Amino acid sequence: MKFIKTLGLITLVMLIGIACNNSASPKKSENEATTYDSVEETSDWYWCENDNDVKPLKLVKTNGKIGFLCENREELFSCIFDSVVDVKNDGYEMVNGKYALTRKGYFTYAYRDNSNCYAKVKQNGKWGLITMNGKIAIPCIYDDIYEFDYTKTSRMEGPYIDFWSYSQQENERMAVVKTNGKWGLINKKGETVADFIYDEFFIPQIDLFFNGIATVKKDGRWGFISKNGKPITSFIYETVGSSALDNPQFISTFSDGMAVVKKGGKWGAIDTKGNEKIPFIYDFISSFGSGTAVVEQDGKRGYIKTNGEIVIPIIYDEIKWLERGLRPVKKDGMWGFLNANGEVVVPTMYEDILIDETVSPDYELWFFAQDGYCAVKKNGKWGLIDNNNNTIIDFEYDGINWTSSGLEDWRYFSDEGFLRVQKGKFWSVINKDGVNRIPFEWDDVEIWSEGNVCVKRNNKWGLVDSLGKQLVPIEHKYAMDAGNYQWKSNNQ
Repeated sequence: MKFIKTLGLITLVMLIGIACNNSASPKKSENEATTYDSVEETSDWYWCENDNDVKPLKLVKTNGKIGFLCENREELFSCIFDSVVDVKNDGYEMVNGKYALTRKGYFTYAYRDNSNCYAKVKQNGKWGLITMNGKIAIPCIYDDIYEFDYTKTSRMEGPYIDFWSYSQQENERMAVVKTNGKWGLINKKGETVADFIYDEFFIPQIDLFFNGIATVKKDGRWGFISKNGKPITSFIYETVGSSALDNPQFISTFSDGMAVVKKGGKWGAIDTKGNEKIPFIYDFISSFGSGTAVVEQDGKRGYIKTNGEIVIPIIYDEIKWLERGLRPVKKDGMWGFLNANGEVVVPTMYEDILIDETVSPDYELWFFAQDGYCAVKKNGKWGLIDNNNNTIIDFEYDGINWTSSGLEDWRYFSDEGFLRVQKGKFWSVINKDGVNRIPFEWDDVEIWSEGNVCVKRNNKWGLVDSLGKQLVPIEHKYAMDAGNYQWKSNNQ
C-alpha cells in the first residue's frame, strides 16, 4: 500500500481533459482589454482541434453576472448568467502541506467533445444547460433540472454530476426538468417526452429508464411509464422498492423482470406489464436478484423465488446477502451462515458479525474481506474466521476493524501483514501470526505503507514503525497528514 494510493481520486480528477470543438469556436470579446470584476480559474478544459490540445476555461463575473472565458480572452459566454452549478469535477492541490480544493468544475466531462460538456446555469430565475462549444442545449426556462449525482448511487468515476440520463443510445438520453411545480421529461432535441404532471421521478442506479421503464409519482402515488412517456400501470402504489440484498448498492425498481411495490400497507411484486406476480402479503420485500428476494412477515425474514416459492424459511431475525458462498443469518440473537441453497453451514453461534454496507472497492465484499476472512464475535471477544468456519485469529480482542478507513484498501490484513485490533479501549496491530509489537496505548490506528502505522492520541496523529518507534510527531490533525509527512518533507 503505497502513497500513490492516497492520490488516486485526486489524480483522476486532475487528469480530466475536457473537450472542445473548434467548429463552433468561442466568439472574441469586442474589446481585448475588457476587464471583469473577478476572474476564477476552473478545473474545466476545452478541446481546441486546431492546436490538438486542451485549454483552460475561466469563470468571469461582471456586475454580479457570470460568464466563461477561454484562452486569449475569447468569450465562451458573456456575463449573462446569475449562477452555475459545481459538477464536482474539481481540482485539488497541496496547500500548506494539505490537499485542498483549489478550482471548481462547472462543465461535465466528455473527452474531446465540447458539444457534450454541459453546465447548468440560471438566468432570470430559470435554469437551462449550456455546452462548452458555446451553444444553448436547454434554454433557461425551467424551474429546475435534475442533477444525476453518481456519487450518491455508485462508485462510477466522473462526471460526478450529469444532467442527462445515462443511456447507451445517445438519442435516448433525457433530462428530468421541472416547471410550474411538476416534473417531466425532455429529450436532447428539447421535445417533451413525458408531460409535466409528476410529483417526483425515482432515480435508479444510473439509468433513469431501467429495462425501459421509469418510476414516477403522481398525486402522491407511484406508477410506471415507458420510454415514450406512456403509463404502464395505474398510479396506485404507496411505495416502490429499491434495495437488493444480494447487492446493497444496487438501486433499482425492476430487476429480474419484477418490481416490488407496496399497496394497502403490504408488499408484493408486479411484472413489467403491471401484472401481480407476488401477492401483497408481506411486511417487506427486497428487490429481486438472481431470481430471489428477501421477504419479511411478523418480524421474521426468509427468501422467496420470483414465482413466490419460499426457498429459505421465514424464521430469521436478519438475513443478509450471499458472499463467498455464504449468507449470514441471525436467529435468537446469534449469527450463523447458510449456503446458496439455504442449507445451514455454520450454526447460529456468533454474537455479532462485522458488516460494512458502504461500497467495497471490488463492489461485492461487505462481510468477507479481500483476504477471505470474516470478523465475528464469540464469548464477548472478536476473532477472524474463513468461509469454512476455521478460526484464523483467536477470539481475544474487543474490536477488529478493516485495514484502514483512510485508505481504499479492504483487506483485514494489510500488504505488510498487519491487522487492526482493540484491547480494552486502546488499539494496536498484530501480524498474521498474532504477534503484537506495538503497545495497546492508542485511541486509533491506521495501517500505512512500508510497515509503518499511523497512531492517534488526544485527537492528534503521528507515525510509528512496526516496532512502535516514533517516526513522525503526534501533532497532525489527520492520519493522512502524518503518514505523508516524511514524503512531503523529502519532496519539498
